[in-house]
Amino acid sequence: MESARFTEASYKAANWIRVGQTKGRGKLDRYNQYALSVKDVYLYPLHRDYRSILDSPE
Repeated sequence: MESARFTEASYKAANWIRVGQTKGRGKLDRYNQYALSVKDVYLYPLHRDYRSILDSPE
C-alpha cells in the first residue's frame, strides 16, 4: 500500500498486522536509485498461536 495515497483502513479493520515498509526499490534496481514509491507491508496470521510457533527453536 502506498501510504501517501491510501489510508489502509480495510487492512486494519480486517486485523492485518503492519510489519514495515519497503525501501522503494524495484527488483531490477542495480544502481540503488530509489525510483519507486515506498509501500507498507501487511501480514495476516493464519494460526491463532503464530507467535509461539515462529519463536520455537525447532
